[in-house]
Amino acid sequence: VEVVDFDMVAPDSVIDNICKGDVINLNSRGDDRFSYEWTPADGLSDASSPNPSLTVEMDQQLMVTITSPDGMCSTTRTVDIRLNDPINLDAGQDTILCTTGSFKVRATGNLLS
Repeated sequence: VEVVDFDMVAPDSVIDNICKGDVINLNSRGDDRFSYEWTPADGLSDASSPNPSLTVEMDQQLMVTITSPDGMCSTTRTVDIRLNDPINLDAGQDTILCTTGSFKVRATGNLLS
């Protein structure tokens, strides 16, 4: 009896803390012995790869169907891709400064550290 543990070869259910335009790999635990089918395939480097890359443009949800090497077992998993909120920064009005002058800058925004 062979037990197939898909958790060992499946992606995380949430990939977050990414910025628009980042290129990410979807499944570092991918195993070439299993077959993978990612949907939707738009933007993926290879929809049948265990670990395709994706250029992230928006929040999205992907599905991956993983089939065991013998083709007898399969599972479908959901992967949520979540972008960070954009950073809004305001440093105030433009200021012209003479070489002997000084000024204070106060910036506000939504970035949390």
